[in-house]
Amino acid sequence: MLERKKAFLIDHKPEDAAAVIQLLNQTVPDSRRQKFMVELQKLVEEWPLEVIKRQKDERRKELAATLHDDLPTMLSALSNMGLRLNVNVEDLTREGVFA
Repeated sequence: MLERKKAFLIDHKPEDAAAVIQLLNQTVPDSRRQKFMVELQKLVEEWPLEVIKRQKDERRKELAATLHDDLPTMLSALSNMGLRLNVNVEDLTREGVFA
């Protein structure tokens, strides 16, 4: 399921990624909820940089622009579903993730 969220983001479908995350959030046992939230933070804060770095130059800028637009959309959709993350997308931009 984690891979599906990433695929939705790469395919420019942030609302679908949010729906999968929300579904997982509803089904994860309470004993694993903290780990789930940690992995979700990594998805937003670390994974974009990793995936952008692995791209060829011509694809790198396109993917960075897509993620720059889609991560805030996904976070907004999650917030509207009642799942809030402590992530500031502007910080990611300042740190050069989407540059």
